[in-house]
Amino acid sequence: MIPIRHGASGTILNPWFEYPMTTTIWSFDRGPEVTAPTISPWSVTTFPEYGVELIAGPQELIFVGENDHQTAARIANLIEGYVSYQTLIAYNLIGAADVPDPRPRTVDAVPFMRLRMPLEDVNGHIIYRGNEEDIVAISADEIRNFVRVFDQPLAQALQHYLNVTDVRYILMEYYKAFEVIAEALGGTMAARKQLAPFGITKAEQSAFSALCNDQSHAPSEWGRHAALPGVSVYRVDPKYAFEDSRFMHDFDAAASFCRKMIDAYIAYRTSTS
Repeated sequence: MIPIRHGASGTILNPWFEYPMTTTIWSFDRGPEVTAPTISPWSVTTFPEYGVELIAGPQELIFVGENDHQTAARIANLIEGYVSYQTLIAYNLIGAADVPDPRPRTVDAVPFMRLRMPLEDVNGHIIYRGNEEDIVAISADEIRNFVRVFDQPLAQALQHYLNVTDVRYILMEYYKAFEVIAEALGGTMAARKQLAPFGITKAEQSAFSALCNDQSHAPSEWGRHAALPGVSVYRVDPKYAFEDSRFMHDFDAAASFCRKMIDAYIAYRTSTS
């Protein structure tokens, strides 16, 4: 497989982190100089059982296949999706890449940098209080386990979670991710029972379902169902959604439970496969 590059392009829609900032420094001698964010130091993680190497760089993931192109490409796509899910950094397929020379060092875990967004509720509006650096490390064994337990329900759940780019669709898409997993395990009650050892509780699941499906308790206009006749609807301007206290609370609650459900399903598959 020709080395394929995925370039970091921003963050997955989430209420906690943002993309590392690009800075521009201007001087009379050289003019403007742009400093791109460093998301990860150059490093290599190898997966010989799949014939794939992952080369992580300051703003990219490069996949190098040693053997069968089709298999290597499939594994590369799985790894890219898992990295995006865990780091909340979006990577887009760009094309052929040059492998760094000299070869980066081999590591067992790749560190990725993000910027945490400290938020404060001030009179019903969310105020950003600067940024704090946050590091998440993804180990080779963690990636291997994900590839091993990957199945169709997990593929669909991740697709619903990762592909939300518009705040108006978060409750619909996050609930679809929940539904896919629940149906794969025999329905909501059966799924709750099987995933209970991995942190899924009735109270959290009921609160999530009520939030997404509310029709009578000041429901959000972005819920899955229309409000009942005569019920006041909570309206949010999508341009200012991230400044709205209730929206951010709902966003955080929905995203947190959706991720918890996906994590629990991965843990369940790990324990039963």
